This record gives sequence, structure tokens and C-alpha cells, in this order.
Amino acid sequence: MPDILAAAGSPIDLVWLFATVIIAGLVRGFAGFGSAMILMPVAASILSPVEAVIFLAASELLGPLPNIPGALRQGTRRDIVLLMLGVLVALPLGLYFLSHISPEPFGWVVSTVVLILVTLLLSGWRYHGRLSTSLMIGTGALGGFMTGFAGIAGPPVIMLYMASKLPIAVIRANFMLYLMGIDILLFGMLWISDMLVWPALALGLLMGIPSIAANIIGAWLFDPNAEKLFRNVAAKPVEGYGPGFFRIGGKVFHGPVLAGTAGTTAWGGFDDLDPLLALAAKIDILFIGTGADTAHIPAEMRSALEEAGIGVDVMSSPAAARTYNVLLSEGRRIALAMIPV
Repeated sequence: MPDILAAAGSPIDLVWLFATVIIAGLVRGFAGFGSAMILMPVAASILSPVEAVIFLAASELLGPLPNIPGALRQGTRRDIVLLMLGVLVALPLGLYFLSHISPEPFGWVVSTVVLILVTLLLSGWRYHGRLSTSLMIGTGALGGFMTGFAGIAGPPVIMLYMASKLPIAVIRANFMLYLMGIDILLFGMLWISDMLVWPALALGLLMGIPSIAANIIGAWLFDPNAEKLFRNVAAKPVEGYGPGFFRIGGKVFHGPVLAGTAGTTAWGGFDDLDPLLALAAKIDILFIGTGADTAHIPAEMRSALEEAGIGVDVMSSPAAARTYNVLLSEGRRIALAMIPV
């Protein structure tokens, strides 16, 4: 045991690692991701580059285990398989670079990567295209390289999924399965390449025991209906509008738009019902802005939305934008479809 604890350095360093593991476990249990961005900067400041990656993966191996059975039931296995194919290709390349970097630049690299990724998440930028097979494999490859080199696997997949129309419980499950799979592959490749540092592995597994409790508490706090808590960085208020356009989250959108917790996308107008019906069970009220003045929407449109369990509130686009902004700040389950003034 003393040899294992000695891997952390001083008792103060050990306390820092323990506290950070608990916080990271709470976040991982709640959201399914994000723990590496919390834990890795601290581990990189205490351990060598290889030891830090091993400690991170080991400490996160045990913690999520109680939540994996539920994730297997809710996740989409096709997505996980495609992501892991990409990981298999790029993880060895990341490990190669990890084995050739010294501690000081490694710490700076990890801190810089985390800062950039957090900035991107908070900026509201999201991918809005189709989740094609090649895109899924490419995203897994980027995550695999980042895991091998810096121990941070999640952000590429986070950026991909946060604009998805999948239920947040499914997204969270996919995150958990992807991260568990990448940890298992990481240990296999570290063992094959003779890079495993056993004291760092043992220390990580030891820290994984309290991480289990933290993950359970985080999962208990998770509410599948709490869109604001899980994806509030994707929902942006309407900042302005003018003839033919809206400004939402610092971006200008021309033509009709659909805004909500999945981000902001173009909308086809009153005849484009599919994206609105896809919001069923995810929102309570859909605000529909009819342009400069309040107008009636097609009767069949209202009937279809109400039959799907979506409340409809029709008003002018300026009034709809103001109401949406107020209720969005309160964390309500809402969305906004607007035609320009």
C-alpha cells in the first residue's frame, strides 16, 4: 500500500487527487461525460504523462460500472461500434506521442486542450449535419487520439451529439458506453506496448472505489426531463431580429428557424411538421412566431401538434422571442419556431 500511495507524491497531492476524483465522479454519473476535463489537469500536474493517463483511466474504470447495465439498455449500439472502430485506428498513434513527451509540455498541452474544449462548449457551436457512418468513425478516431495523447476522450463526441435530436437519456448512455469501451481498449494497448505503470494503475483503481459512490449519486441526481441542466449550453436566447433574419446565440440565421435545447436550426415553415413533431415528450410548449403580426396557423398543423402532446402558443415573432427568452432562463421545457418579420 505505501508503494501505491507513493505514486501520488506528497499527502497534499493525494488529497487533491481524491477530491478531484469525487467531483469528476459526480459529473460522470450525472452527465455521462466531462470527468476527464476535470481530473486530467490535476493528474497532469502531479504525475508523469503516462502515469496521469493510466491513473485517469483506472480511476474511471470502476466508478461508472453501476450505471452500465442501464446504459446498455438505452444506448444505440451501432453508434458505439462505429465510434470504437475509429478509436482502434487512432489510439495507438496517440499513445506513441504520449510516450515521447516530457512532463512540463504535457501539462501545458492538457491545460490548453481543456481550455479550448470548454470554450467551444460554452460558445454554443454545434455540428448540425447528418451523423453519417464516416463522420462517426472519424469522431471516434479523434477521440481515440486525444485519449492516447492526453487522456481526454469525450469532447469530440460531446460536440457531435449535443445537437442530436436523440433523447438526452440515450445520448448520456452512448457517452457512458463509449468512454467505458475506450478505457478497456486503452489498458489493452498499454499492456501490449509495455507502457503500464503498475503503481499508477493500482492508485487509480483504489481511487475508483469512492468514485463508484460519486457516480451513483450523480446518476441519482440525473433527471431525463431536465433538458436545461443537461444541455443548457445548446439552448441560446434570441438576441435580435430584422427583415428576413434572426440573431440567436451570436449567430445570424436567415429565414424561419427552430430553436430549443438541441440548438438552433433552419425550419421549413408551416409545412415542415416533422422537426416539430420530433419534439414530442421533450417539450411542454412550442411557441410559434407568425412574423410581424399574429396570424392563424393551419388547422391541421395545430391538430397534429396537439395530438402529439405538444402545447401550442401562437403569437407574433417578436412576442414569441421575448416569451421564449424569459421561460428559457427559468429552465422550462420549451421550443420556438419562428417566421421572420
